[in-house]
Amino acid sequence: MIMAVNLSVSASGMQTQSWRIDALANDIANVNTTGFKAQLPVSSTTTPGLAYPAGLAVGPGVPPDVLAGGGAAPLAILQDMAEGAASPTGRPLDLYIAGNGLFAVQAPGGGGPVYTRDGRFSLNGAGTLVDGAGRALLDVNGQPIRLPQGVTGIEVSPQGEVSAVLGGARTQIGQIGLTLVAEPQGLQGWGTGVWVATPATGKLTVLPPGKGQAGTLRSGMLEASNASLATLLPDLLAAQQSYALNARALDVSLQMWSLDNQL
Repeated sequence: MIMAVNLSVSASGMQTQSWRIDALANDIANVNTTGFKAQLPVSSTTTPGLAYPAGLAVGPGVPPDVLAGGGAAPLAILQDMAEGAASPTGRPLDLYIAGNGLFAVQAPGGGGPVYTRDGRFSLNGAGTLVDGAGRALLDVNGQPIRLPQGVTGIEVSPQGEVSAVLGGARTQIGQIGLTLVAEPQGLQGWGTGVWVATPATGKLTVLPPGKGQAGTLRSGMLEASNASLATLLPDLLAAQQSYALNARALDVSLQMWSLDNQL
């Protein structure tokens, strides 16, 4: 029994550290990705013979329980929703959210909106404000923002008001909406820096920038990734060392098991 527990502890330690390494490697790969949010892998020690949920109650798609043989167990990967640094670009349709909120964008094929902090927008051929994947930026009423043909001098105010010069006069075209999420950890990843709402997300509130708890917009800036190599590289090194120690312990336990069976 003791030998079986030793094997379980070492094997679960390897599994958990491998899982951490994958999450950290993904963060490292996205340190320069606009609007990216770092992942926070959460694990826990377990007691032999008890069932533990392989996921948090607030997280979407919680897997079935795992029967713990003792050791460590991965629980969930949370999102670090801390605001990233502002990076100037000079482009009027590059937008940085200073404070709370997510941009809502609509996929070309329809369906529900998806959410992002990546503020790289441009006009498509039909005059619609879209992100890099061609998804339409939605206004405070959940509708795409379309500009008339021939407009010039497009500007976006801190309150999300989109205006342009039309017929020699500046005209307000629409107002960008920001979505506030009651439980951000309930968001489910839908690609790099993009999320969809789930039942665990709770209430979604769409507000104009600067109203209530919604942040304001800064035109000509983008939000940098909040993943930092200064913290990721030491964490990765620690996870790799822990994996190697657990692998060595597993090897020793297997050798002892083999000797015990020969007696």
